[in-house]
Amino acid sequence: MPSYHTKPFIDPDNDPVSPSAEKLYCPVSSISDRLEMIREERNMSRAAFAKSIAITPQGYRAMLISGRVTGPTALAIEYRHGFNHEWVKTGKGVMKANTWEMIRGEVEDSIFRDLNVFFQQKLKRTTPMVLNKDKNEREVN
Repeated sequence: MPSYHTKPFIDPDNDPVSPSAEKLYCPVSSISDRLEMIREERNMSRAAFAKSIAITPQGYRAMLISGRVTGPTALAIEYRHGFNHEWVKTGKGVMKANTWEMIRGEVEDSIFRDLNVFFQQKLKRTTPMVLNKDKNEREVN
């Protein structure tokens, strides 16, 4: 298992939700350290964390021991817990992923799909009325 050491510090820029709360500083030079830091930040057991990223507890333990994480697992950590997959794998780049940017495209696609279906249904109902406009006027008169 990795040697995971933490020490408290106060950093108001670290957490906008509770800036006055005591924070933990930890060196995260290895994948194992980064995985354990994420798990501890989420206050989850190893089994619960493994389940949250769709792997078995044994698979999580194997990742900690081997110091390797697969691409799909790093992406699962990004989507589920908000840590950049590149940072999880290499320790380089920004630690936290921008969740809104991550899901914005999916949300936009979903909205456009729903709007497209809605307008197609509306057009199907109004097209016969428009095509038979003259006929409908004659019947009224």
